[in-house]
Amino acid sequence: MSKQVLKSGTNSGAMVREAAYAGSGSDFILHHFWFCASRVGSPLLGLGAGGGKCTKPKVVQYIHKLSVGQKEINETQFWLEVLFATEYISIKQFDSLMADAVEIMKLLTSSITTKKKNLGLL
Repeated sequence: MSKQVLKSGTNSGAMVREAAYAGSGSDFILHHFWFCASRVGSPLLGLGAGGGKCTKPKVVQYIHKLSVGQKEINETQFWLEVLFATEYISIKQFDSLMADAVEIMKLLTSSITTKKKNLGLL
């Protein structure tokens, strides 16, 4: 279980690093699409779909990588709860690690929300 925490806990950092250095999008599955918000605000994928504001793949990749980081931190929180419930870690260790995980989640959520707001997607 502790190896799972190490894996999920450190993967968030890798996703942030990848997001910060998002390339042209060629390594992203949606690299040939643009992210377009329709007039009613629901995101669509496609070239000019919905007649809304379109964002280049690099930004889509940035948001995607940070979202993956959120999922990894969420998994880390789950494993921390399991480790605590099975008495593998103490309450002091749990509280410290969980506080860090919560803070990282807040940072990732804020970054995603800010980017989406700046793009007019929220």
